[in-house]
Amino acid sequence: MTEFLTFRARDAWAIIRGYVYQVEMTIMRWLDLADEELLELERGEDIDIVQTALNGVEEVRLLEQVKRLETNITLRDPVVLKALACFYEHSTSNPGKRLKFRFLTTAKRASERQSPFYCSMPALEAWELIRCDKLVGGQLREKLAGIRSIIASAPRPNELPEGTWQSFVSFVSEHNDTSLVAFIRVSAGGKLTPWRCGQKPGLK
Repeated sequence: MTEFLTFRARDAWAIIRGYVYQVEMTIMRWLDLADEELLELERGEDIDIVQTALNGVEEVRLLEQVKRLETNITLRDPVVLKALACFYEHSTSNPGKRLKFRFLTTAKRASERQSPFYCSMPALEAWELIRCDKLVGGQLREKLAGIRSIIASAPRPNELPEGTWQSFVSFVSEHNDTSLVAFIRVSAGGKLTPWRCGQKPGLK
């Protein structure tokens, strides 16, 4: 019998692992829900955790995007820029809502090529230092300028609408430092970080 020949790779394992990772994280978020929290899937992002008041009115919405990635990531990575641009669009479309964002991934932070930072510090580390209010004065201005230059020089991520991208780039480039810092800090949620680059959680 003649063997069947194929002309392209059809390995779906990476896609399957991505779905499994998202399911695991969804289950973990559901198990960790507080009494005043609701879980919504595929609403704003992959996972939305909604904190409500005693009367049931929404107070805070945490938008969480889940990505299982095989490579390291930088701020210039399209998947990162797309996530940030989409969150900015959510924020501008819902001005009366308190929104927070978390990007959950298995990837590690890496330095950008031609980094604008001293000793090629990864821009995502600079982002985290700003988020945690660990920079002031000249150091803060330097990191903000570097973040602006990276985003302004990056190409639009694939499948992201031109209007969404241009609106985000304009915000980063043209608004003052106070506005950009407020966006980076994602409101006042000290435990809510846009970047959690850890290990894949295990469920038993």
